[in-house]
Amino acid sequence: MGESTPAFGGHRAKAIAIALRGIQAAAIVVGILAATAGVAYLIVAAVGPEVWWPSGGSNATGAFVSFPLPLRLVNAGAFLAWNATTATMAFFVGGLARRVRNGVLFIPAVTRAAWSLAITLALGATVAQTLENVGRHSAIVFAYTDPTGDPMAAPIGWSLGWYELTPDLPLLAVSVVLGLLAYVIGAGERLQRDTEGLV
Repeated sequence: MGESTPAFGGHRAKAIAIALRGIQAAAIVVGILAATAGVAYLIVAAVGPEVWWPSGGSNATGAFVSFPLPLRLVNAGAFLAWNATTATMAFFVGGLARRVRNGVLFIPAVTRAAWSLAITLALGATVAQTLENVGRHSAIVFAYTDPTGDPMAAPIGWSLGWYELTPDLPLLAVSVVLGLLAYVIGAGERLQRDTEGLV
């Protein structure tokens, strides 16, 4: 009975290592796909003259709408910012999975990765939401500016008020939670370092 425990522990360690490799690979794939989609959409929007305009708050429903280049770029910039945030976080998670797989405990690199996740989400979501709000509300103003004329020649009524500058509060709250997690990991790192110094 006593001899089976190390073998079981070895199998569990292998299973965890395989799972961490899978997480690392999935994070890399998600990061690459998100970054590629963001850049591709920016190129398509720059070429124009139409961009996909979601309706009802869902990207799955909407229509292709003709907008002037500045408005297309704001629209695509919001999409790129969301995707860049996703890609950056995915790459950080992939790097964290690699470090954990290599057997690290609490080290500065893990703490930095946790803080990077929190900061990336806070800044990325704020920038992306601001661009999305400006693009969406400016487009609404633009649509009513000259509904019967040439949309490419109509003036853009840029909308930049307090509402447009309001970040995505749920995602901001998640970034705060990630920041608390980063602090806990940093505290564990410091405790581990102090304990090792006493040995």
